[in-house]
Amino acid sequence: MGPKPIFVDTHGFYAWADSKSPCHDKARELVYRRDRRFVTTAWIVVETINLFVARKQAHWVEPVLDFLQTTQAVRTLEPTWQQFQDAQTLWRKYRDHAFPLTDCTSFVAMRELGLKDALTADRHFLTMGFNPLLAD
Repeated sequence: MGPKPIFVDTHGFYAWADSKSPCHDKARELVYRRDRRFVTTAWIVVETINLFVARKQAHWVEPVLDFLQTTQAVRTLEPTWQQFQDAQTLWRKYRDHAFPLTDCTSFVAMRELGLKDALTADRHFLTMGFNPLLAD
């Protein structure tokens, strides 16, 4: 049994796609390692696509969607209603941290899967006890 999968956050997808991102090289290095597997949620994919469009990078959408549909390296989870409820409870508990609700769905999924590492620089993951692999 190999290492546990790495959770991919929106920031991780963006850093992987954007060659101008300060985290781009590190993200690519992690993504293209053959011995690693990744997991994300459908909500992260939607948030990522929305970010690409908002930042005038809509041309990145199809390659990322194609990659996700054809690779076995990334598993995309569809959050359940219970996970959504748990994410809302988590958000209410930590409302003073200004976590986006999507982050809370990620935290719930990561806890359920027993994951620690996340392809992100988002310090909210650190606050919740996870390891943001792209953080300084």
